[in-house]
Amino acid sequence: MLDSKQNTYFINFDSEPLDDAIMAEGSLRSYPTGVVLLEAGTQAEYLYYILEGEIAVTAISQGGEEKNIFFVKNKMFYGEAHVFADHLNLFRITAAKPVKAVLFGLDKARRLFADNERFRERFLISLSQKAFAMSAEIASLVSDSSEERIYNCLLDLEANRKNRHDERIRITQQEISTILGMHRVTVSRALNRLEERGLIKRGRNHIQLIRP
Repeated sequence: MLDSKQNTYFINFDSEPLDDAIMAEGSLRSYPTGVVLLEAGTQAEYLYYILEGEIAVTAISQGGEEKNIFFVKNKMFYGEAHVFADHLNLFRITAAKPVKAVLFGLDKARRLFADNERFRERFLISLSQKAFAMSAEIASLVSDSSEERIYNCLLDLEANRKNRHDERIRITQQEISTILGMHRVTVSRALNRLEERGLIKRGRNHIQLIRP
């Protein structure tokens, strides 16, 4: 029996952006795909508010291998942990897609958190969603099979797809491998088993979830 639960790999907030007056307190910057915004082991200087695009939050092993933990997009923050704790950044932060972000200096972020209810509310929502995503990922790594991890990732991708009228999830085996940090052979075998069980249907660069 497949343990189906929707882990959160893509963290977003489907709501209006922060007020213009709040965003005016920061500086607007753009980053092309592939640019590293913040390297693991460095001191963070900003709280990032993602207006457009998507960043990948990646853990780096001692051997230099990358493992994506989750992705942040759609009017969410990154760097909340640095606002109130002076420690080095644990992850590599990369623009997975072209990113437009508002950067708040940490002193400015602390002041806004104390004085602005709207800012504080969005900050806490963002922080709580990341805590849930990381807890779910740890639990998945400990207890889930490769098929369960891939199927749950597909559930999250389906929930986040742009075209709600198209039931297909536009993704390749390599992209699944990158998201979950799995070897491509492991992904291929797991997808074969899911298809044999009638849970998915694969096409060229897309996958469709099959429900009873």
